[in-house]
Order: sequence, then structure tokens, then C-alpha cells
Amino acid sequence: MGDITYEIAKQHWERVVVMSDDAARRAMKFAFQRLKIVLEPSGAIALAAAMEGGLDIKGKTVAIVASGGNVDVETFTKALVS
Repeated sequence: MGDITYEIAKQHWERVVVMSDDAARRAMKFAFQRLKIVLEPSGAIALAAAMEGGLDIKGKTVAIVASGGNVDVETFTKALVS
């Protein structure tokens, strides 16, 4: 999320969770290995937040939108070997 979008989001959303690039790559790897889907980094952010504690989901039913396979080979390979 860019700086302008982030500022707008902060004004209108209840909260915003920030995840690292490494967390996104770990979520991409998990999605590929366990779910058999290819995600681009931005499409893996919600999964990363659920996996790594960015969201309090214990005991809750959760739906995660995991989207976009628009990822270049270099970025995807980096996610798989990390």
C-alpha cells in the first residue's frame, strides 16, 4: 500500500495491519505448498497477517481474500526458497 492510500485507509478503516515483505513471501510459499495456489505479494498480505499474528483470529471464523497470480518468476522463486 502506498503512502497516500495508507493515509486514506487510516481515516476510514477500523485498523490497518502492516506486514513485512518477508511475511508476504512466507505466506506466498505456504499458499503454494499447502493450498496449491500462486499468490502475488499483495495478494498474500491478509494470509500473512493471519499466519503471523497481525490479526487476533483465535477462536474466530475467518475468510481471507487471497488473490492475484501476477508475480514475476524472480519474486516467486525468492518466496519459495526463503
